[in-house]
Amino acid sequence: MTRDDRKVHRTPLPKMQLFLVILIMFAEPVSSTVIYPFVNAFVRETGITRGDEKKTGYYAGIIESLFFVGEAASVVQWGRASDRIGRKPVLMFGLVILSASMFSFGLSKTFWLLVTSRFIQGVANGNIGVTKSAMGELTDSTNMARAFGYIPLQWAAGATVGPLIGGLFSRPAERWPKLFGRSDFLRSYPYFMPCAVAGLLSLMLLTVVAMGLQETLPAAIKRQQQKISRQSSIYASETTTLLNHGDGSAYNNSQLPSESMIPDIPDSEESSPSIRSLLTPRLIILLINYTFLALVDQSHQVLLPLTYSTSIPLGGLGFDPFTIGAIMGTWGMINGITQSIIFAPLVEKLGARRLYVVAFACMLLVFPAYPLMSFLTKRAGGIVDAWVWTVLIMQLACNSMLFLCYGTMQLYLVDSAPSKSAYGTTNGIAQMTASLCRSVSPALASSLYAISLEHNLLGGSMVFCILWIITLAGVFASLHIPRAFTHPQ
Repeated sequence: MTRDDRKVHRTPLPKMQLFLVILIMFAEPVSSTVIYPFVNAFVRETGITRGDEKKTGYYAGIIESLFFVGEAASVVQWGRASDRIGRKPVLMFGLVILSASMFSFGLSKTFWLLVTSRFIQGVANGNIGVTKSAMGELTDSTNMARAFGYIPLQWAAGATVGPLIGGLFSRPAERWPKLFGRSDFLRSYPYFMPCAVAGLLSLMLLTVVAMGLQETLPAAIKRQQQKISRQSSIYASETTTLLNHGDGSAYNNSQLPSESMIPDIPDSEESSPSIRSLLTPRLIILLINYTFLALVDQSHQVLLPLTYSTSIPLGGLGFDPFTIGAIMGTWGMINGITQSIIFAPLVEKLGARRLYVVAFACMLLVFPAYPLMSFLTKRAGGIVDAWVWTVLIMQLACNSMLFLCYGTMQLYLVDSAPSKSAYGTTNGIAQMTASLCRSVSPALASSLYAISLEHNLLGGSMVFCILWIITLAGVFASLHIPRAFTHPQ
């Protein structure tokens, strides 16, 4: 079959339902990135560092790590629950918890309350694997690459909106004194407003999902059909009895069919397979690569705002939260638009495996950019000049390539599931693996960063050397990804 033939027979995407699922996915990057512009300042203001700026990385790393500990602890359970009761109720419940935890984070006054709120956010975000399962059930092999091509878009959009919200609405009493300068509440809780905006966004998405999203789990759909069939049969029997006995005298004595008398619609996929049966060599290879992907990506996500906010004498760029939010927001917007356009064509032209390897290898250029920018800034007398901005833009461009890996990885994960009834569990296993790595990455990256600065290891750049070596190992691991899909895309 030629490529043109495949295009002719490609199944149209269910655009509205796909859009609703992507909206739910959008809440995850917003809630996870909204704190990035101000979390380091927030940690310092709790007093936990006791005025020592070098210790900020330790405590900021704890906050980020526990977010992914919560996600790892809940993601498989969310997936298995969705395999039993359906995708929609699980997704709705997750949005409720996420909204409440965002408000709690903004109202925190102590470091440990920050930690607790962030952990609950991670638990709520554990249902991210359920959204990917729903996407897999909404598509087939002819249009799946196009659908999953929107995953980088929603993440990039969330990574755009989140930091913009965090940078723009933090410290509103100081930023807009005429509007909020007299508010004692906002002076006491300077980071409540960005958290509240993110929490309200989740509540809005909850309303949209409740009204418009249809169930996608085949077993749940069949149960709904069985219920409707039973109710229709009972109603038809009641109507027939009334018509045959116009005076209704025999109605109470007539025998109506009970639900047990109506045969169930066969459902061969209702039972979800065990976790052990899903751990095939093919899936294990994918999980190893997902481990490197999550570890490298999350380490960079933590180091970016940490390094950008660190003072210039200590090796950073000395940016304030607003500048960091503007940089991350602008980059995320450009990144999302670009990847939504290029992902599916690149998969068709290069193949999923080759695209993954090339995109992941681009991270080998990202980590060396940090010490290079520090060197250029100090050489310019503590000024972030055009040369620094040039390196910064190139760094973000290389990092953008990494987002292509998530789409290709998701194609492989869906392909590795034995049936649609196993999508939730398969995605849950993969997401748990990624979340465990992301729970380690913030503490690892921020602690290595702090140690590098405190002991001046390799001029404060030891953390970047270690992460470069880990990235190189990930490149070698990517060469073992299967060359072809079990079910051709």
